[in-house]
Amino acid sequence: MRVDGSLSCDKDCILFTSSEKAGAHCKMGAFLFGNQVKLDWLGGVTGH
Repeated sequence: MRVDGSLSCDKDCILFTSSEKAGAHCKMGAFLFGNQVKLDWLGGVTGH
């Protein structure tokens, strides 16, 4: 079972692409980009 299917809270699913340097295992090639996506999401949730 996918984790997102069991969550009842708001959530986003973001696919990291090869053009974003995520062609390596999981998103490790896009580590900085992944952190920015998470911080942008957190800022949106908290209003900052």
